[in-house]
Amino acid sequence: MAHLNDSDLWSHSLQMTSERELPSKVEMDTLLGLYFRYMYPFTPMFIRKSFMEQHALNRPDLSQILILNAIFCNACWYSDDPLIRQDSTKYFNRAKIILDD
Repeated sequence: MAHLNDSDLWSHSLQMTSERELPSKVEMDTLLGLYFRYMYPFTPMFIRKSFMEQHALNRPDLSQILILNAIFCNACWYSDDPLIRQDSTKYFNRAKIILDD
């Protein structure tokens, strides 16, 4: 049985299925901004600079997609836009599917 590395996972099992796709860069930056403004000061779970450097690579691995969806799920609640707040459930479900795989 062959083992898959991160690159293989990206091309094989992360072919942008609805559960694992990420929002546009603009939406991600907005949600990350909300997270870092409202949540990160109280729950700093990682080093912001390192996280943002990884995020800038634009090719997240499965664990990063999970973390991003968890962040987006929580960040949605700090938006003034009711449509973005509704997306919280979508990001929660995406993160849960990844955890359950």
